Amino acid sequence: MFWSGNYIVVRELNFLLKEENVTLTQVLEADDILQECKADNKALIQFLTKPEVLAELITLITEEPPKNVELASQYRHANIACEVLTSHLSMLSDRLSMDATQMNRLCDFINKDPPLNPLLASYFSKTVEMLLERSPKQDCYLYHIVCLRVLDFFKSRRDFLPNLLRHMCTSAIADTFKYFIRLDDLFKKSVMEWFEEHQFLECLIQIVCGTYVAEDQAPLESHEKADHEPSEKTEAAEERKPDTGAGEKQGNL
Repeated sequence: MFWSGNYIVVRELNFLLKEENVTLTQVLEADDILQECKADNKALIQFLTKPEVLAELITLITEEPPKNVELASQYRHANIACEVLTSHLSMLSDRLSMDATQMNRLCDFINKDPPLNPLLASYFSKTVEMLLERSPKQDCYLYHIVCLRVLDFFKSRRDFLPNLLRHMCTSAIADTFKYFIRLDDLFKKSVMEWFEEHQFLECLIQIVCGTYVAEDQAPLESHEKADHEPSEKTEAAEERKPDTGAGEKQGNL
Protein backbone atom coordinates (compact mmCIF):
# COMPACT_ATOMS: atom_id res chain seq x y z
CA MET A 1 0.00 0.00 0.00
CA PHE A 2 2.86 2.39 0.87
CA TRP A 3 4.58 1.85 -2.44
CA SER A 4 1.33 2.29 -4.34
CA GLY A 5 0.60 5.62 -2.64
CA ASN A 6 4.18 6.81 -3.08
CA TYR A 7 4.10 5.93 -6.77
CA ILE A 8 0.92 7.98 -7.26
CA VAL A 9 2.51 11.02 -5.58
CA VAL A 10 5.59 10.80 -7.82
CA ARG A 11 3.44 10.52 -10.94
CA GLU A 12 1.38 13.55 -9.86
CA LEU A 13 4.53 15.62 -9.31
CA ASN A 14 6.03 14.60 -12.64
CA PHE A 15 2.73 15.38 -14.37
CA LEU A 16 2.70 18.82 -12.74
CA LEU A 17 6.26 19.53 -13.91
CA LYS A 18 5.31 18.67 -17.50
CA GLU A 19 2.74 21.47 -17.56
CA GLU A 20 3.90 24.39 -19.68
CA ASN A 21 3.00 27.17 -17.23
CA VAL A 22 3.74 25.43 -13.94
CA THR A 23 4.76 27.87 -11.20
CA LEU A 24 7.16 27.55 -8.30
CA THR A 25 4.24 28.08 -5.91
CA GLN A 26 2.47 25.03 -7.33
CA VAL A 27 5.63 22.94 -7.02
CA LEU A 28 6.30 24.07 -3.45
CA GLU A 29 2.75 23.10 -2.48
CA ALA A 30 3.10 19.62 -3.98
CA ASP A 31 3.05 16.73 -1.54
CA ASP A 32 6.43 15.14 -0.78
CA ILE A 33 8.45 17.73 -2.68
CA LEU A 34 11.23 17.43 -0.10
CA GLN A 35 11.20 13.65 -0.40
CA GLU A 36 11.56 13.99 -4.18
CA CYS A 37 14.47 16.40 -3.71
CA LYS A 38 16.23 13.79 -1.62
CA ALA A 39 15.40 11.16 -4.25
CA ASP A 40 17.09 13.33 -6.93
CA ASN A 41 13.97 13.59 -9.07
CA LYS A 42 15.54 14.71 -12.37
CA ALA A 43 12.50 16.60 -13.65
CA LEU A 44 12.26 18.47 -10.35
CA ILE A 45 15.97 19.34 -10.34
CA GLN A 46 15.76 20.64 -13.92
CA PHE A 47 12.86 22.87 -12.89
CA LEU A 48 14.52 24.18 -9.73
CA THR A 49 17.76 25.07 -11.52
CA LYS A 50 16.08 27.31 -14.09
CA PRO A 51 17.45 30.88 -13.63
CA GLU A 52 13.99 32.39 -13.10
CA VAL A 53 13.04 29.72 -10.54
CA LEU A 54 16.35 30.12 -8.71
CA ALA A 55 15.63 33.86 -8.54
CA GLU A 56 12.20 33.16 -6.99
CA LEU A 57 13.75 30.86 -4.38
CA ILE A 58 16.25 33.56 -3.35
CA THR A 59 13.43 36.12 -3.17
CA LEU A 60 11.43 33.88 -0.84
CA ILE A 61 14.29 33.39 1.62
CA THR A 62 15.58 36.99 1.68
CA GLU A 63 12.55 39.28 1.35
CA GLU A 64 9.72 39.97 3.80
CA PRO A 65 6.44 38.26 2.85
CA PRO A 66 3.39 40.37 1.95
CA LYS A 67 1.64 41.79 5.02
CA ASN A 68 -1.82 40.99 3.64
CA VAL A 69 -1.15 37.25 3.98
CA GLU A 70 -2.34 35.49 7.13
CA LEU A 71 0.38 35.31 9.79
CA ALA A 72 0.25 31.51 9.89
CA SER A 73 0.93 31.34 6.14
CA GLN A 74 3.36 34.25 5.67
CA TYR A 75 6.54 32.17 5.81
CA ARG A 76 5.13 28.85 4.60
CA HIS A 77 6.59 29.04 1.09
CA ALA A 78 9.78 30.67 2.35
CA ASN A 79 10.34 27.78 4.76
CA ILE A 80 9.79 25.18 2.03
CA ALA A 81 12.05 27.14 -0.34
CA CYS A 82 14.82 27.05 2.25
CA GLU A 83 14.33 23.32 2.75
CA VAL A 84 14.55 22.81 -1.00
CA LEU A 85 17.71 24.91 -1.33
CA THR A 86 19.38 23.02 1.50
CA SER A 87 18.26 19.51 0.52
CA HIS A 88 21.78 18.53 -0.64
CA LEU A 89 21.14 18.85 -4.37
CA SER A 90 24.66 19.24 -5.74
CA MET A 91 23.41 20.57 -9.09
CA LEU A 92 21.42 23.27 -7.29
CA SER A 93 24.42 24.47 -5.27
CA ASP A 94 26.55 24.40 -8.42
CA ARG A 95 24.07 26.50 -10.41
CA LEU A 96 23.57 29.01 -7.59
CA SER A 97 27.32 29.45 -7.08
CA MET A 98 27.68 30.31 -10.79
CA ASP A 99 24.79 32.79 -10.83
CA ALA A 100 26.38 36.15 -9.93
CA THR A 101 23.04 37.96 -9.84
CA GLN A 102 21.47 35.61 -7.29
CA MET A 103 24.68 35.37 -5.25
CA ASN A 104 24.69 39.16 -5.01
CA ARG A 105 21.04 39.17 -3.96
CA LEU A 106 21.87 36.64 -1.27
CA CYS A 107 24.74 38.82 -0.02
CA ASP A 108 22.58 41.95 -0.17
CA PHE A 109 20.35 40.49 2.55
CA ILE A 110 22.92 41.45 5.20
CA ASN A 111 23.23 45.01 3.84
CA LYS A 112 20.18 45.87 5.94
CA ASP A 113 20.46 47.74 9.22
CA PRO A 114 20.24 45.65 12.42
CA PRO A 115 18.26 43.88 13.61
CA LEU A 116 17.66 41.35 10.86
CA ASN A 117 14.47 39.34 10.64
CA PRO A 118 15.60 36.29 12.66
CA LEU A 119 13.68 33.81 10.51
CA LEU A 120 15.02 35.17 7.22
CA ALA A 121 18.48 35.31 8.80
CA SER A 122 18.22 31.59 9.55
CA TYR A 123 17.32 30.92 5.89
CA PHE A 124 20.32 32.99 4.78
CA SER A 125 22.63 31.14 7.15
CA LYS A 126 21.40 27.70 6.08
CA THR A 127 21.85 28.61 2.41
CA VAL A 128 25.43 29.78 2.99
CA GLU A 129 26.10 26.54 4.86
CA MET A 130 24.69 24.57 1.92
CA LEU A 131 27.07 26.35 -0.46
CA LEU A 132 30.08 25.59 1.73
CA GLU A 133 29.16 22.06 2.80
CA ARG A 134 29.75 18.90 0.82
CA SER A 135 26.51 17.07 0.13
CA PRO A 136 26.43 13.28 0.65
CA LYS A 137 26.16 12.54 -3.09
CA GLN A 138 28.59 15.25 -4.23
CA ASP A 139 31.98 14.08 -5.45
CA CYS A 140 35.06 15.62 -3.89
CA TYR A 141 36.17 17.40 -7.07
CA LEU A 142 32.85 19.20 -7.62
CA TYR A 143 32.68 20.15 -3.94
CA HIS A 144 36.11 21.79 -4.09
CA ILE A 145 35.16 23.71 -7.23
CA VAL A 146 31.89 25.00 -5.75
CA CYS A 147 33.45 25.88 -2.40
CA LEU A 148 36.35 27.78 -4.00
CA ARG A 149 33.93 29.60 -6.30
CA VAL A 150 31.73 30.63 -3.36
CA LEU A 151 34.64 31.75 -1.20
CA ASP A 152 36.09 33.80 -4.05
CA PHE A 153 32.72 35.43 -4.56
CA PHE A 154 32.30 36.34 -0.89
CA LYS A 155 35.82 37.77 -0.84
CA SER A 156 35.09 39.87 -3.93
CA ARG A 157 32.28 41.52 -1.98
CA ARG A 158 34.29 43.88 0.20
CA ASP A 159 31.17 44.57 2.26
CA PHE A 160 30.34 40.91 2.96
CA LEU A 161 32.49 40.18 6.01
CA PRO A 162 31.98 43.64 7.62
CA ASN A 163 28.21 43.20 7.22
CA LEU A 164 28.35 39.74 8.80
CA LEU A 165 30.21 41.24 11.75
CA ARG A 166 27.64 44.02 11.98
CA HIS A 167 24.92 41.40 12.52
CA MET A 168 26.92 39.18 14.87
CA CYS A 169 24.25 39.61 17.57
CA THR A 170 21.81 37.68 15.37
CA SER A 171 22.32 34.05 16.37
CA ALA A 172 21.92 32.71 12.82
CA ILE A 173 24.66 35.05 11.58
CA ALA A 174 26.96 33.96 14.41
CA ASP A 175 26.36 30.39 13.20
CA THR A 176 27.43 31.44 9.70
CA PHE A 177 30.92 32.22 11.00
CA LYS A 178 31.13 28.67 12.35
CA TYR A 179 30.69 27.30 8.84
CA PHE A 180 33.70 29.26 7.60
CA ILE A 181 35.86 28.22 10.54
CA ARG A 182 34.91 24.53 10.20
CA LEU A 183 35.75 24.33 6.51
CA ASP A 184 38.03 21.64 5.14
CA ASP A 185 41.74 22.17 5.83
CA LEU A 186 42.20 22.88 2.13
CA PHE A 187 40.30 26.18 2.55
CA LYS A 188 41.14 27.03 6.16
CA LYS A 189 44.32 29.01 5.40
CA SER A 190 42.54 31.11 2.80
CA VAL A 191 39.66 31.85 5.19
CA MET A 192 42.00 32.80 8.03
CA GLU A 193 43.90 35.18 5.74
CA TRP A 194 40.59 36.70 4.69
CA PHE A 195 39.57 37.18 8.34
CA GLU A 196 42.96 38.68 9.16
CA GLU A 197 42.67 41.11 6.25
CA HIS A 198 39.47 42.46 7.82
CA GLN A 199 40.96 42.41 11.37
CA PHE A 200 38.41 39.85 12.50
CA LEU A 201 39.65 39.43 16.09
CA GLU A 202 39.94 43.18 16.62
CA CYS A 203 36.39 43.60 15.32
CA LEU A 204 35.09 40.93 17.70
CA ILE A 205 36.61 42.82 20.63
CA GLN A 206 34.99 46.03 19.39
CA ILE A 207 31.62 44.24 19.12
CA VAL A 208 31.90 43.05 22.73
CA CYS A 209 32.82 46.59 23.82
CA GLY A 210 30.02 48.11 21.75
CA THR A 211 32.37 50.24 19.64
CA TYR A 212 32.29 48.33 16.34
CA VAL A 213 31.55 50.27 13.15
CA ALA A 214 31.43 48.38 9.85
CA GLU A 215 33.96 49.34 7.19
CA ASP A 216 32.67 52.12 4.98
CA GLN A 217 32.71 50.07 1.80
CA ALA A 218 30.36 50.64 -1.10
CA PRO A 219 28.77 47.28 -2.03
CA LEU A 220 29.55 45.96 -5.46
CA GLU A 221 26.48 45.95 -7.68
CA SER A 222 27.50 42.57 -8.97
CA HIS A 223 30.38 40.18 -9.13
CA GLU A 224 30.49 40.68 -12.87
CA LYS A 225 30.96 44.44 -12.45
CA ALA A 226 34.12 43.83 -10.45
CA ASP A 227 35.36 41.54 -13.19
CA HIS A 228 34.78 44.17 -15.89
CA GLU A 229 36.26 47.19 -14.09
CA PRO A 230 39.93 46.43 -14.95
CA SER A 231 39.11 46.02 -18.64
CA GLU A 232 37.14 49.29 -18.65
CA LYS A 233 40.07 51.13 -17.08
CA THR A 234 42.42 49.63 -19.63
CA GLU A 235 40.18 50.77 -22.48
CA ALA A 236 40.02 54.30 -21.05
CA ALA A 237 43.80 54.41 -20.75
CA GLU A 238 44.15 53.30 -24.36
CA GLU A 239 41.83 56.12 -25.47
CA ARG A 240 43.94 58.71 -23.62
CA LYS A 241 47.18 57.31 -25.02
CA PRO A 242 48.79 59.76 -27.51
CA ASP A 243 49.00 58.74 -31.16
CA THR A 244 52.73 58.11 -31.46
CA GLY A 245 52.39 57.36 -35.15
CA ALA A 246 50.94 60.82 -35.84
CA GLY A 247 53.77 62.43 -33.86
CA GLU A 248 56.39 60.66 -35.94
CA LYS A 249 54.78 61.82 -39.19
CA GLN A 250 54.79 65.44 -38.03
CA GLY A 251 58.45 65.13 -37.06
CA ASN A 252 59.36 63.83 -40.52
CA LEU A 253 57.56 66.72 -42.15
